[in-house]
Amino acid sequence: MQSLSLYPWQQTINAWWANVQQAGRLPHALLISGEQGTGKRHLADQLCQALFAGDTQAQTLYKAGTHPDFFTVGLEEKKKEISVAQIRDLASRVTLTSQLQGWRVVWLDPADRLSRGAANALLKILEEPPQQVLFILIVDETQRLLPTIRSRCQQLKLSLPSKADAISWLSQQAAVADLTAEQLQDWLALSGGSPLRVLQALSEADEGDDDRLGQAAERLALLEQLINNQIDVVSCADQWLALSADSDAHLRWLQGFALDLLKCAQKLNVNFYENRRASVLLDRLAPHVAAGDVVSYLLKVGHIRRGVRGNVNTDLSLQAALLPWLRRLQPDLAASDSPYSLAS
Repeated sequence: MQSLSLYPWQQTINAWWANVQQAGRLPHALLISGEQGTGKRHLADQLCQALFAGDTQAQTLYKAGTHPDFFTVGLEEKKKEISVAQIRDLASRVTLTSQLQGWRVVWLDPADRLSRGAANALLKILEEPPQQVLFILIVDETQRLLPTIRSRCQQLKLSLPSKADAISWLSQQAAVADLTAEQLQDWLALSGGSPLRVLQALSEADEGDDDRLGQAAERLALLEQLINNQIDVVSCADQWLALSADSDAHLRWLQGFALDLLKCAQKLNVNFYENRRASVLLDRLAPHVAAGDVVSYLLKVGHIRRGVRGNVNTDLSLQAALLPWLRRLQPDLAASDSPYSLAS
């Protein structure tokens, strides 16, 4: 098996890979987790290439997407969960003899979107895994998986690079050559600290797909209007969704904004999540925020995000996440002796 070509912030995986090769034994299931933009799928791809490296035909077929012993399971069109039928179909295929007499690989992504029936069906496979089959499960939220599935996988958890390392790596990429240092930091903050998401966003911006920096500024301005009671919750949610239909991205931004608010309130070193230019609003709100209320709000938005991935109405979910700001973060409360409550 060949070495892995990984991003700088993934290099600890190389030590694990060296130990695997030295021992001559690969786990039957790997659980690759981490925040969005950590390069989970890049790692999975490198593992697949390494497994197929000893066979020229296998390498060629894998790169062409036609390898007969490579199976992918994901969300079907317009579905929000992987169904039990998909896992049962997988079970019938992985028990067959390898067509190329080598490794068979199952790429299950996103594994944290398995239906209950699908999760139980997968568990049965993992309890008695076929020989020379590697299951690669890719997840954003490990806790959404059954504990019994997690226990049958070796876990590889990826983290985002530090801000300095992310900027250092990005500065070497041709796509950012025309950006100033200030713009680069804005893009990195907007992308949740992920240099990979920066490159993706810049590519989409070049194609005229969107203007994310402009959208971020408008989203922040609308939230401030909501806090100032200048617009209502429905109007704010509608205008956010008009900027982008990705409701989960909006909810993720709200979590980041609330987390930065908590950092400000606790006088910690603030590393803005998606908009570094929110400092004026954060500084105004921070002295009047109770830490426990912010934590409750973060938990609430996390719960809402999980619902959005199911079948919950996205418009109502976004409104529910915005409502506490209208109810509790009103300018006239700034002079009150009581702290704001972000919990609705």
